[in-house]
Order: sequence, then structure tokens, then C-alpha cells
Amino acid sequence: MSEGAKRVTLDGINEKWFRRASEDILSGKFDFTPTRRVMIPKPGKTEKRPLSVGNPREKIIQKATLLVLEQIWEDDFSNNSYGFRANKTLHQALHHLYYNGSPYH
Repeated sequence: MSEGAKRVTLDGINEKWFRRASEDILSGKFDFTPTRRVMIPKPGKTEKRPLSVGNPREKIIQKATLLVLEQIWEDDFSNNSYGFRANKTLHQALHHLYYNGSPYH
């Protein structure tokens, strides 16, 4: 994976890293690092746009946090909410609108 701001990759990640990260999170010492900003060209244009590259090891922590929070909050969300939800797609939302609401185009 691409290096983040600290130029760290997933090379050499091991169980010790997971334990240390877990301890830091539980004790409140863990802090995310800023992302590395790279300017990439826009397709078919001469100008560039910014792209932020995060630390790949911190992405593991972000995903784990997402999985935990989804389990906690999923039952509280409305069945009519389709944005960024597990097993909910744009096509399901459109299907729901078409068959249960007005005929939107």
C-alpha cells in the first residue's frame, strides 16, 4: 500500500503492533496522524487536484472502529436509510421509491 505522512507501510506489521495499538486506543493515547497530500493531474486537463493518502496502518484501526460502531448503531437506523449502510444499495433505494412512493425519474 502507499505510504502515509509518516512513510509507513504494512510491511513488518505483526501481532505486537496490534497489541500496542489496542493498548493505546483503550488508554486514550492513540492519535491519528495527518494525511500526506499529493497533487494529481485531472484527466484531460493541465490542472491538478489534491489527493490525501492516509497511513495504511491507521486504516486498519478506522475499519475496525467502523465495524464496531455499525454493530452498535445499525438497529437504530431507519429501514428507509440507504446511505453508507451495510447491505443497502442505491438500486434498493430506487426500487423502494418506485414501488412505495411516487413514480420518480
